[in-house]
Amino acid sequence: MKTKERISRGPQNVFYENISCCICICSIFPFCIRDYTSGHIEMNLYYLKNNMETETLCSDEDAQELVKEGQLSMLQLSTIEVATQLSMRDFDLFRNIEPTEYIDDLFKLNSKTGNSHLKRFEDIVNQETFWVASEILTEANQLKRMKIIKHFIKIALHCRECKNFNSMFAIISGLNLASVARLRGTWEKLPSKYEKHLQDLQDIFDPSRNMAKYRNILSSQSMQPPIIPLFPVVKKDMTFLHEGM
Repeated sequence: MKTKERISRGPQNVFYENISCCICICSIFPFCIRDYTSGHIEMNLYYLKNNMETETLCSDEDAQELVKEGQLSMLQLSTIEVATQLSMRDFDLFRNIEPTEYIDDLFKLNSKTGNSHLKRFEDIVNQETFWVASEILTEANQLKRMKIIKHFIKIALHCRECKNFNSMFAIISGLNLASVARLRGTWEKLPSKYEKHLQDLQDIFDPSRNMAKYRNILSSQSMQPPIIPLFPVVKKDMTFLHEGM
């Protein structure tokens, strides 16, 4: 007798025939999380289930334990890994932007090709900025909040090493939001070493002289591609070029 088992994972349903066992996937979160900026990490566990048996794969008690094991805090994540993943995601979007998308966006055109990649890349700054603020503000413990701020400063430093100026700017912007900056007690606990690191990062985006420091870094001989530039500056330059013609 043929047996058919369906394995469901997200929007995809896969059917297997003539098998006595199947692999079942159990996500410990009830929703799909695709990136770090969501505030959670998706983790899936795999079980081998006999098709002829109907017993429960996992008891309620074990399910609760699995949920606890799968809940990762921001401080448990490697700063290097987070910076690397942010850079990989940002660069994947940036390199897929077609030249025509800049033209469509600048002249407000509705071409057949559209500018979906450009829009997604443009939205990243806001996503990452509010992700930083959310991680800090949802932590009730003052000492842990300070550690999260220190964690993000480390991530921003690693983004600098990855030449990801877009994410670096977003993280700094998140730390400078009024809702975060007003946490005086938290900031007072931050070691002076990290205060200096943050100040050095902020100096890169000094707006004086048309962001001369940032532009000098990009134009230096030591700065070789691949580079993820700060998109707001790219858009500003293109707008000024267009209006000045």
